[in-house]
Amino acid sequence: MPKSAKICVSSLGCAKNLVDTEVMLGNLATSGVSLTNDLNDADIFVINTCSFIDGARQESNDAIMDAVQWKKKKRHRKVVVAGCLPQRSPEETKKNHPDVDLFLGLDEITSIGDMVQNILRKTPSINTFVKEDLPVYLYDENTPRLLVTPSHYAYVKISEGCNHKCSFCAIPTFRGKLRSRTITSVVKEVQALLNQGIKEIILVSQDSTGYGSDLKDGSNTAKLLQALDKLDANEYWVRLLYLYPTTVTDELIDTFSNTKHICKYIDMPLQHAGDKVLKTMRRGITRKRTEALLDKFREKIPGVTMRTTLLVGHPGEDEEQYEQLKEFVEQQKFDRVGIFTYSHEKNTHAHNFDEYADKETAERRKNELMEIQQDISYEKNQRFVDQTVDVIIEDIFEDEEGNTRCVGRTEGDAPDVDNQVHFEYDESIGDKIFVKVKIFEADAYDLFGEIV
Repeated sequence: MPKSAKICVSSLGCAKNLVDTEVMLGNLATSGVSLTNDLNDADIFVINTCSFIDGARQESNDAIMDAVQWKKKKRHRKVVVAGCLPQRSPEETKKNHPDVDLFLGLDEITSIGDMVQNILRKTPSINTFVKEDLPVYLYDENTPRLLVTPSHYAYVKISEGCNHKCSFCAIPTFRGKLRSRTITSVVKEVQALLNQGIKEIILVSQDSTGYGSDLKDGSNTAKLLQALDKLDANEYWVRLLYLYPTTVTDELIDTFSNTKHICKYIDMPLQHAGDKVLKTMRRGITRKRTEALLDKFREKIPGVTMRTTLLVGHPGEDEEQYEQLKEFVEQQKFDRVGIFTYSHEKNTHAHNFDEYADKETAERRKNELMEIQQDISYEKNQRFVDQTVDVIIEDIFEDEEGNTRCVGRTEGDAPDVDNQVHFEYDESIGDKIFVKVKIFEADAYDLFGEIV
């Protein structure tokens, strides 16, 4: 092993996992090792894995196998595997990947610097986590963290774990119980990020509307957003992701309506609309109550952007239940919809059911819903034509014709999953992050305009 080893880190999965990766990078940076984005230049390759569903596990396992092949090309190279995959299935992961040098669970991400130093000194690192252990770690505003997102936005994790018992989800079995940061801790971190020039704060967790219920001091999501709306900065957005419908309160809806900096953007995974499936999913809500909640959001927050995620193929979803879901999508006309197919996961309640849609049927239903939603998205985007919108600039680049162009997002668009706004660069932009763009054309997923 070289005396000055370089480490490359790869992050798989969701934004919540990305925050864990940034914490690991911060710990590595403070431990004295060098970091590199060039894998060919690295001596140690760290992979932060995802294990939510079968597809994510396959991606993680493929990445590990590729890393092992990379390792074998030079004798001194090492591979470290961290995150959800070894936390969820430690013995299986070790058995499947015997050439990996070190496995880290979720409670060990802030020990990665010391453990890597042990590898450099050829001192064995002992993995302390076992399958029966549930993680308890929760980072705070004092935790070293190295951001890997673009310079204008950052993710902030407000809590970890989940207390819900949705039938299809194994996250509580390896991410642990809900544990919330204090409002003071989140506020301090967000203020520090704004002081660094970050313009958009994206709040994430497994259960964002359950935030604070474990603190016993009256903290809740609404009070957190109210505090974040009063920070020492002029232009900034705060975006809340992943609301759970049964824990949305009137106070929270009013907070979205009455605050200046909180994005009027509701990302609330509903999963289904058939009452039979919702009951089997153990979601604790009916279609009627869901529709009443959506009506309340739209009534109290004019112009609100509504995004949801739906799951097809779950046990209990026969053609009648699927038709109810399809009808729900057609009636509600969400601005954004993501569709997933059911994954039969061990250690979940749904794994007890043998009858569920085959992959072909689930994919057909997914594709049908996405076709319906594409037409709805096109229709919804037409309302922006001839309107002027506030846009956060994502990128400035030169196109094939040599013209300088910009790509950005509106308040109703989260990074990576939602619409983009395309427009020509104008010298008046300068070093601005927020600009006003007049839209002259729209399709199902993009807006096109010009600087006002």
